[in-house]
Amino acid sequence: MIGWAPLPQPDSADRAPAVVAGDKDDDGIDDALDACPDVKGDPSPDPAMDGCPPADRDGDTVRDIDDACPTTPGARSADVTRSGCPDDRDGDGFHDGIDACLDVPGSPSDDPRKVGCPADADDDGIVDASDACPKVKGTASRDPKQNGCPDDPDGDGVRGAADACPNERGRPDPDPAQSGCPRFVRVHADEITTSKPVQFIVYGKTRAQTVAPISDDLLREVRDAIQQNPDIELVEVQGHTDDSGSEEYNLRLSQERAEAVLSWLVAAGVPREKLVARGYGFERPLGDNRVKTGRQKNRRVQFMIIKRKGAAVQR
Repeated sequence: MIGWAPLPQPDSADRAPAVVAGDKDDDGIDDALDACPDVKGDPSPDPAMDGCPPADRDGDTVRDIDDACPTTPGARSADVTRSGCPDDRDGDGFHDGIDACLDVPGSPSDDPRKVGCPADADDDGIVDASDACPKVKGTASRDPKQNGCPDDPDGDGVRGAADACPNERGRPDPDPAQSGCPRFVRVHADEITTSKPVQFIVYGKTRAQTVAPISDDLLREVRDAIQQNPDIELVEVQGHTDDSGSEEYNLRLSQERAEAVLSWLVAAGVPREKLVARGYGFERPLGDNRVKTGRQKNRRVQFMIIKRKGAAVQR
């Protein structure tokens, strides 16, 4: 009979460590096979890359795995978000390899032609900071009020430099400073102010008849101001009285007049959801109720801007 048995294996403590001959960079790949014998790398089926660091597509010696700009050559940096990226000449956070406006700080954009360039919402070539009509494409002008605006942005028929208020609908006026401007209304951060009061017919049979026709031109301008400022989301139509009569009477009267003006504006085209009516009676006087001129000042309607797009109005 013939028998066979394997020889016993030596104890692991007695085994000699495997040695790779000639491995200067200590990456486990023999220098004879290592395409990058002086730089630690990884095995690769490509003999030209065996033992070399991972890919460096832009050839800037910053490995792609560490390169924040792997296809654009740049210098190594301690800032991992900038390592391997070109300089940022204008300091706007967009490196020169992608910045379309190298010498002017800018902002992000989905359009590669605008990355790192100042904002130009209407794409008319005039940056928003200098554009008097930033949401409407226009042309360059030496007049700051017209720069970046079309011929007649507010559609009031007063064109070009002749319109002193290019974004507010108005009428021609012999005074160049007033031509194309509203006659009675101005829009402020928290209020639409009027230069004359809304007038009422005391015994109007219906709410619609309560507002005197003489105030139609004034209220048309209030309507236009709301329509031409789409960021205005809510206006409180306030009714106020003098102190003649009881508190209850004046609260009711001021509420009725506020609602009458609201109804007029809705009928003229203002969305109902943009308006709220509230009567304050005589609790918020502007003048002295002891004198006639003071009482006249207290009998009024005000248009307070309660909310603009994105935020409530600070008062």
